[in-house]
Amino acid sequence: MKKKKRILIVNGHQSYPLKASVRDLLFCYKKYTNNALCFYLNLNDVFDIPKYILRIDFDMIIFHTIFLSARWNGNDFFDNKVIKKCLPLNKIDCPKVVLPQDEWIHTTALNRFINELNITQVGSVAPGSEWKKIYSGVNMEKVRFHQFLTGYLDEKTVEVASRAQKKTGERKYDIGYRAFRSPPWLGKHGYLKTKIAEVFEAEGKKRGLKTNISVKREDIITGNDWFSFLGDCRFFIGVEGGSTVHDPEGEIWKKGEKYTLEHPD
Repeated sequence: MKKKKRILIVNGHQSYPLKASVRDLLFCYKKYTNNALCFYLNLNDVFDIPKYILRIDFDMIIFHTIFLSARWNGNDFFDNKVIKKCLPLNKIDCPKVVLPQDEWIHTTALNRFINELNITQVGSVAPGSEWKKIYSGVNMEKVRFHQFLTGYLDEKTVEVASRAQKKTGERKYDIGYRAFRSPPWLGKHGYLKTKIAEVFEAEGKKRGLKTNISVKREDIITGNDWFSFLGDCRFFIGVEGGSTVHDPEGEIWKKGEKYTLEHPD
């Protein structure tokens, strides 16, 4: 009998429900890897990696996007705590994959993580033309890079989304939109996510359109409620995500926050 592949997915989610795209990307391995044995390790739930994990002969270890988001807490947190917690996984000899996003911030810490954990594959959402800049501390002859998208939806999620769609005349809103309010230190590209909300909200009201547009954190919609919201909108606006600023140490972010606190206007 052929031995089933064993895959360890290291993650770090702290809240529920997960966004549909995050949920589908997290559990797609269990669904689409030909009955591989998938083990999910949430390092936010443990002080150390359980010893039994180190006794399993894994064929691959994947450090998931929602684990690598720990970089947002700063280089000190990521370097001192997270890397130390993960180092025992170096004892397992198998391909190791990282799936980072937001590859514009704390990339010095990300480079260190790749080197110290002996990562062999990187799934990047950044254009290939930028890899040498973002991963300047990584030996690109030893580490392979692959182009990734920020998320995927499986067939069941697409079915849920399709059922949530209403006939055009039954939809509550003419224009809908949700986004993260991008601060100025993401550069012009990030700023567009906020600017488009301001412009369409103002112009929509002038034209008597019903809008549901927000960049406020308290208005975030998650899980299947997101598809219901989409189904209630005749049109949905959007811009490509990203940043035109590379902030390897997170210093631009810190200075930007400090400046706006001192100069709120």
